[in-house]
Amino acid sequence: MIPDEGIRVAPMKFDRSIGMALMVTVALETAAAIFWVGAAEARLADLERDHMVNTDVSVRLARLEGETAIMRESLRRIEEAVHDEN
Repeated sequence: MIPDEGIRVAPMKFDRSIGMALMVTVALETAAAIFWVGAAEARLADLERDHMVNTDVSVRLARLEGETAIMRESLRRIEEAVHDEN
């Protein structure tokens, strides 16, 4: 059995240039993430705005279809009345 007294472990050394590079990398990645989130938020806001416009148009179109159906039924009754008179 080998005694542990003869084995010495050198303390870990911290290279400052790697530390600065790591800090710069993290800062750049954080800035890129913030930029990406801002762009995604802008796209989402555009989609929500488009959806609101489409919703308004859809409601107006549904009302027009309902009114057209009512007019079509009225026209059918008028034609029947005219046809019955002849």
